[in-house]
Amino acid sequence: MAKISTPTFDASQVKDQSKSLKSSSHLFRFKVHKTWSIFLLYYFATYGTAFYLIAYFLSIKTLGICFAIFVGLQCLRLIPGVRKVVQFCNYWILLWLYRINYIFTLTIYLGLSIVPFAAVVYTSNYYAGPEIAVGVGIVLCLVVFYVLYRRRNSDAKAFKSKAKTPEKKIKKRVAIIGGGVAGIVAAKECIQEGHDVVVYEYAGKPGGVWNSDDSRSKRTTGRTLSSSSRYNSFFGDFPMNPNVDANTYSGKLYPSHYSENDYREYLADYIKEFDIMDNFKFNTKVLGTEQKKKDQWLVTIENREGVKEIVEHDYVIVCTGLNHQTNGLDLSEDKVEKAVEMKHSATYRTNADYKDKKVVIIGMGESSSDLAAEIAEVAKEVHIIVRNPVLLLPRNTFGQKIAPDHKLSRLILTCPQFIRTAKLLSQTAMHGPFNWMASNLLGLKNVFGSTLSDDKEYDDNWSWGWWKLFYKLGYFHPNAKWGLTRGQVTKTAPIVKAYNKGKLHFHTTSVKNNYDSLIELEDGTRIDQVDAVVNATGYKPIFPFLPESYELHEIKDRYRMTFHPELSQMAFIGFCRGAVGSVMQAMEMQARWVALIIGEKRVLPQKDEMKVLVEKHKKQMIGKWPTKVTMIFANAIAREEVGCEPHLAEVFQKSIRSWYYLMVGPYCMSMYRFRGPNSKPETAHKVFQKGPELVWPLEFHLQHILEFSVACLARFWSSIPPFKSIRKTNIICRTVVTPFIDLEY
Repeated sequence: MAKISTPTFDASQVKDQSKSLKSSSHLFRFKVHKTWSIFLLYYFATYGTAFYLIAYFLSIKTLGICFAIFVGLQCLRLIPGVRKVVQFCNYWILLWLYRINYIFTLTIYLGLSIVPFAAVVYTSNYYAGPEIAVGVGIVLCLVVFYVLYRRRNSDAKAFKSKAKTPEKKIKKRVAIIGGGVAGIVAAKECIQEGHDVVVYEYAGKPGGVWNSDDSRSKRTTGRTLSSSSRYNSFFGDFPMNPNVDANTYSGKLYPSHYSENDYREYLADYIKEFDIMDNFKFNTKVLGTEQKKKDQWLVTIENREGVKEIVEHDYVIVCTGLNHQTNGLDLSEDKVEKAVEMKHSATYRTNADYKDKKVVIIGMGESSSDLAAEIAEVAKEVHIIVRNPVLLLPRNTFGQKIAPDHKLSRLILTCPQFIRTAKLLSQTAMHGPFNWMASNLLGLKNVFGSTLSDDKEYDDNWSWGWWKLFYKLGYFHPNAKWGLTRGQVTKTAPIVKAYNKGKLHFHTTSVKNNYDSLIELEDGTRIDQVDAVVNATGYKPIFPFLPESYELHEIKDRYRMTFHPELSQMAFIGFCRGAVGSVMQAMEMQARWVALIIGEKRVLPQKDEMKVLVEKHKKQMIGKWPTKVTMIFANAIAREEVGCEPHLAEVFQKSIRSWYYLMVGPYCMSMYRFRGPNSKPETAHKVFQKGPELVWPLEFHLQHILEFSVACLARFWSSIPPFKSIRKTNIICRTVVTPFIDLEY
C-alpha cells in the first residue's frame, strides 16, 4: 500500500482546482507505446500504398470524377422519392469501405511475411530463368508445409511425455478451499475423475463474488454486468443459454453479456447438472494447512459456532479467488477536522449513500466505472483518479449489441500481436469515423450504431465524449510510455453519458497527499470539499491458511500459475487473469489439468525443473498480468498438459460448419470438448453449429482467408532459427520480429 503523507499547506486558503487539464496541454504529453508507433507506421503505410496504387491505376482525375459523382448522389437525397435509393447505395459504399479498410491492413502484413520468399523466387528467375523460379517456389511451399508439420508433431510429442496411464484407478481425498466459480468447476472435474471431494466455503451458499445476499463474499453491485461475453465465459461442456429474455436487464442492454442474476442462475444449473451440491461444506472457514507427510495435508477448519476440526486430505486445491482482500490506497486521516467517508468499492451497494456529495473515486476498472456512473446520477460531483493508462472500450461493439471479444477468434489469436491490434483498431475503433460519417453525412443515422445524443447510453460506442476519454485516458496519459498496450482495458458505456453531462471529472495522475476534506494530486490539482473517497483499486490475493512464508507469495512464482514448486500435493485455480479474455477459461482448463494430475494421469516436472520453467515463464510474461491473453494460456494447457486441443482436420471431416465457426467465431471453451479426457463432441458440435449466432453478419470471408494465410506464415517463421529462439522473449519480439511470429504462451 502507498502511504499518503499529510501536506503542510493551509486548507482554508486553497481554492478548488479540480477542473481537468486543458486538452492543449495534453499535446505536449503525448506518449505512445514504441511498438504502437511501429504499428501506426505499418497502418498508415497501408493506406499510403493503397492510395498510391488506386491513383496509379485510375489517375487523380478519375478519382476526382468519382468523388464528384458521389457528392452529386448525396444531393439527390433532397428528392423524397429518390432518398431511400441513395441511402441504400450509401449503405453498401460505406460497408465496402469498412471491409476493405481491414483487408488493406492484412495485405501489408501478408506482404511483409512473404518478402523473403519473393526475394528468393525473384533471384532464381533473374539468374536461372522462370522454370527454375517455379521449381524454387514449389520447394519453398513444401518447406513451409514441412516445418508446420514438424511443429505439430513436436507439440504432440511434448504432450505424450506428460501423459500417463495408471495401472489402477486412483481415488484421493481432495480439499477445495473456496466455493466460488473456481471451486465449483474444480469440484466438478475432480468428481468426474472419481475423487472424494469436499469444498470448504466460508459463506452460506456457493458462487463467491456472484452472491447477492451474503455480505461475507459479496463483491458485485446488483447491477454488475460481465465484461466478457457469454461464449467466452461458459464452461465447455455446459453452454449458457444464449436466448436471454428480452425483458431482463441484460437482455435489453447487453444480450451478448450476462448479468449478475444470469450468471448466478447458470452456476446453480451447473451445480445441479453435475450433482456437486452435496460436496459443499458451507459456513466453514479454513484456518490453516500443514503438510505432515509428503502426500498428506492436515486442514484446520472452523464452523460458524467456533468449533474447530483437523481433517486429513491427500490433496488441497486453493480457489479463494482474486478478490480475497481489498487493495486500497492508505489515505492519511491525521488532523481530520471534517469527516471524510473512506470506503472500498467492495462495500458499495447503492448510490443513495452518495446523494448530493462530492465523491473521489480512485481506480478505473470495469466495476468501478459502472459504480462511478451510478454514483454520478445522484452525486453533486464525481472525480475519478486514473493512475495508469486505460484503453476505454464499450461492452457492445458496432452498435449491434455484440461483445468486442466476439472478434477474438481462434484464427485471429493464432496471428501475431500486430494483427490482433489491427483488427481491434480497424473493426472497432475505426467504426467511430464510419458511424459519424454515416449519421451526419450519408443519412444513415443509427444504421451502423447509435450515439448518446439518442439517449441510448448502453448502445453508445463512438460519441465525441467517448473519443475524448479514449485518448485522454490512454494515449495522452502521462504514464503511457512503454507500457500502453500492457495497460488496463476497461469496457464501459454509461460512464461516457455521465461525463458528457459534466458530472464526472477525470484526472490522469495519482494522489500525492490529503488533508481533511482536500486531496492534492501529483500534477498539483487540488480537489477541495470532498465528502467521500471510494478506493476502487481492486484486490490482492492473500492466503493466511498456507504454511508460513507462503501467505503472500506471487502468482508468478507458480508453474503455469497453478503449482508452486515448494508446495507439493497442492494446486491453485482461478488466479490467472489475462489482460484480454475471461478468467473462466483459465479456471476450467486448470481444473481439468489438476484433476488429471491428482489421478496420476498427467506428470508434473520435477521440483528443480519446475523452478527453471517458472523463471523462464516470468521472462516471457508481459507487464503486470500473469499472461497477456487468457485464451492463449488456456490453449497452451490444452495442448501441452491436458491433451484436448481440437484436432482441426478431424473436426473438418465431421462437420465443415463446425470447423469454420470454431476458427472464426468467438473463442469458446467448447472447442476443447471435441477430444481428450471427459470430451463431449456432440455438445461441442451443437455449440459450433449455431454459427450465425457466433459471427457478426458483416464479417467478410476474404478477411478469414488472409488471416489464415498470415497465421500459417507466422507459425512458420516462429518455428525456424533465429526466430524460434527468440519467439518467447520480450523486447526484441515486440519491437522487431513481432509482425512475423506468433506469441503463444
